[in-house]
Formats: sequence, structure tokens, C-alpha cells
Amino acid sequence: MHTNRTEKGALIVLVFSILTCMNVAAQRTFNIKNNLLYDATLTPNLGIEAAIGQHSSLQLFYGWNPWHGYHGLKRLQHWSLMPEYRYWLSDRPLSGWFTGLHAVGGEYNAAGVKLPFGLFEPLRHNHYEGWYAGGGLTIGHAWRLSEHWNLEAALGLGYVHTRFSRYENEECGDLLEQRHKNYVGPTKLALNIAYVFSKAKKQEAIEKRQEPEPEPVIVPIHQPNFVVNYERPKAEQEKQRELSGQAFLDFVVNKTDIRRDYRGNATELAKVDRTIDEVRLDPNVSIRHISIHGYASPEGSFQNNVRLAEGRAQAFKDYIQTFICRVERRSFTSTLSQNRA
Repeated sequence: MHTNRTEKGALIVLVFSILTCMNVAAQRTFNIKNNLLYDATLTPNLGIEAAIGQHSSLQLFYGWNPWHGYHGLKRLQHWSLMPEYRYWLSDRPLSGWFTGLHAVGGEYNAAGVKLPFGLFEPLRHNHYEGWYAGGGLTIGHAWRLSEHWNLEAALGLGYVHTRFSRYENEECGDLLEQRHKNYVGPTKLALNIAYVFSKAKKQEAIEKRQEPEPEPVIVPIHQPNFVVNYERPKAEQEKQRELSGQAFLDFVVNKTDIRRDYRGNATELAKVDRTIDEVRLDPNVSIRHISIHGYASPEGSFQNNVRLAEGRAQAFKDYIQTFICRVERRSFTSTLSQNRA
């Protein structure tokens, strides 16, 4: 019998698998899983899968049944190793439909066991020891149960080559034959429960907690730009014209309000006032519209920069509207005073 050799081989592969799993766990997103169907054969098993790209992942599954017997001469001792490459059809790795390529190999020492679906019927009345190797195609689906838990079903079809010795199923049974066999059919059936680790999210959370509160330092942001479009009265049949300017305003970090007394804002806003007055106070032209474009510095997240750019452009728009209304009120008051005189 080759029981001791099988157990030694299982221990060697187990150590190798653990080291491989530790290396794979260095990936940013990975999960650890257990095959519930494999558990039904009283075989401890463990799998680990790591995302290696937006649509790709690598999985390594290991099972080891060390029990010498269930009842009497029944046993299903074996070890099995199954590496697999998976391609995920969704944009989210480790979730949704996938296809894959798997390999499988191991050793077995089995006797007197009835397998489901009538598979390998001679095993019920004989004792087999040997090894096997093969591979095939996989198709499956993973359902996201929660932030960290997945349920996964997979089916594999492929080819397996095995070499074995067949004995009488009794204590120290006689050797009946030694041969090999080729098999084509199901090579994998899994219903996995998986716990998902996402190091990227964890690291972001840690960095967010450790990030100090921003100092109230004024950071110069070159924005916003503004364009004043104006035209001559139709009677003069002049072409439409455009006058452009740029205000270099300073904003407090993460703020959108314009503060005239900060740094050079007073000077910059005075230039804006003069530019608009140059057009407004010309009796031969009229303003059609003013275009405003806001920007933000590249630091920080994209969403926050969009919020800052839009908020600062809106603040500049409100400033211009207020300035024009104030000038128009001054002009009306001056005209009214002149009429009274």
C-alpha cells in the first residue's frame, strides 16, 4: 500500500499551497473560499483567489482528506490541487459571470465508497491507489451577498489521466491489476462561500483617518476666466466682438467663496470691474452675455475638484451680477439727479 507516500505528498503540497497563498494575498483584492460540496465528502478544503487585472483573476484550491476510514474498509483518502485562471465578463473582478481554464492533480487511496451520479462504480467493491492529472474549461457565476461575502457556483469539463493499482477490498488485499485510464467529462463542481478582502479600500480608509485637517492657508488658484461678448447697435451694422480677461484669484483650501481682502484679490477684482465697465459704459455697444470658466488645482479627488471648480465659477458669476446691478443702480440714480436739476 502507498498510504504513507500519499500522506507525505499531501503534506508537501499543503506547505507549498500555504506559501503560494501568502504570496497571492499580497494582491490588492482577493478572497478566501470553501467548497461546500467538497465539505459533504468530509474533505477539508481551502481556496484563495486574487484579482490580477480588471477582468482577470488567479485561483488556487487545495483539498486534503486524511481520514483512514469511514466505516470498516471504506475510505476516501486523497489530496487534490487545482490552479485556475478566470476571465470575468463584468467590469468588477470577483463578481458576476466568468469563464476559466483549470488544471487538476493529486493522489488517492480510496475503497468501498459509492460516489454520486453512479460515477466510478467499481470503487464500491475495490480498493484503488494512484495519482491523476488533467485540466479543462470552467464556467460559473459569483453573487455578491454583502460587502465582504460572495456565493459562487462553478462547473468544469475536461480531461483527466490516471495511473492506479487495484486491490481486493479487504485487509491486506491482493493486487489485482496496475493500469492507466483516460477520462473525459465533469472535472469540477463547486458551490463556494467566499470572504472578500479589498486592501485598496482598507488602505484608503486608513489614509483618510490619518489625514490631518487642512490648514487655513490660502492657496492661489488661477481661475476663473471670463469672456464678455458684446455688439454694436444694429443701426451701425457692426460685427459682434469679444473681449476676454482672466482673474487670478486666491481661495482658501476647500472653499468656494471669494474674499476681496485676501492677498491680491482686490487688485484682480478691480481689473474685472474695469473690463466690464469698458464695455458697459460705451453708449455704442451692448453686452450680450458673459462666459465664465472655473478651474481647480490637481490635488485631491476628482469629485472634490469638480465641486470646487463649479462652486468657484458660481461665486464669480454672483460677483459679476452683483457688480453690474450696483453699477446700473448708480447710473439710474445719477440720471435721476441730473433730470431733477
